[in-house]
Amino acid sequence: VTGHVKADIPLQSGVDSSKLDWLVTLDYKDLSLGKPFEDQTVTDADGSITVEPEKAVISAKALLNGIPAELDLIEPLRDGGPPRSRKVALVLDDKMRAAAMPGLSPLLSGTIKVAIDKSGTGNQTVSADLTNARLDIPWAGWSKGPGIPANVTFAMAKSGDTTTLSDFDLDGKTFSIDGGVVLV
Repeated sequence: VTGHVKADIPLQSGVDSSKLDWLVTLDYKDLSLGKPFEDQTVTDADGSITVEPEKAVISAKALLNGIPAELDLIEPLRDGGPPRSRKVALVLDDKMRAAAMPGLSPLLSGTIKVAIDKSGTGNQTVSADLTNARLDIPWAGWSKGPGIPANVTFAMAKSGDTTTLSDFDLDGKTFSIDGGVVLV
């Protein structure tokens, strides 16, 4: 870990400390968190943390639950600071996806790019590029092969063992599926 601190330091008494500014930057390699962060394990992180009076900004490449990920987080530190933001980008192959989301294996194969955005206090917004994947929807007798462009977006909320996908939109050049999905 290497870091820098920049701070206004008064040389006389009576200075209003609320007007003093400061900035801390830390660069790190191979950082692993000893405890889960928001129920996620973070290991082998390379990145930076920048902390200033109104916010902390974290940007890293890491293993998130064993899956390579890019993390961009903003944490407000005071009222009036920026909104909380959690953005994660993943590239999942069959093996990683089967370990993380085994229920998708009968429907999806191939490499997918996934972006997860949990900003503010709402649901997670998920988008995925399914262009390089095979998608099978057997109950509809439909499939999409690899190389055919397709994207999916949805808002995801979890409650106990139930996951709800609202505003579900699977879209390609000649097909689309939209609606809501409840997984139990």
